[in-house]
Amino acid sequence: MKLGRKRYAPITETKLKEMSVINGKYVYKLARERAISYKAFPKWAQKSKCAGEILKVYVEAQRKSIVTRRKYQVDHIVPLWGIIVCGLHVPWNLQILSKLVNERKSNMFVTEHYVKNKWCTQRKCKICLEMRS
Repeated sequence: MKLGRKRYAPITETKLKEMSVINGKYVYKLARERAISYKAFPKWAQKSKCAGEILKVYVEAQRKSIVTRRKYQVDHIVPLWGIIVCGLHVPWNLQILSKLVNERKSNMFVTEHYVKNKWCTQRKCKICLEMRS
């Protein structure tokens, strides 16, 4: 028996799409139920195109996880259950982050680093460097 890195068979585009959709729908349903229990998923968003856009974000996160073989999660920019402020479960409040960065961010609303879709201007800011990757 040889020791070393495990080799994976290449994934076809159709198989990748199928796996992403199945996993994305499952994670989306869990997140939707949690947001409803927090009263953070408004009814207008559930019935409009927002639900479809949210599902696309979850599918994209799963696709990225499969392709790169690193865990990616969907994060709420403004947390659903934050200390200072509580956000909504809507597409413009979602971002895809690696699992490590998402766990470090936790339930914080990082305003000083991410403002109006731009990162802070400090070149060696550890938080921004990790979140950009």
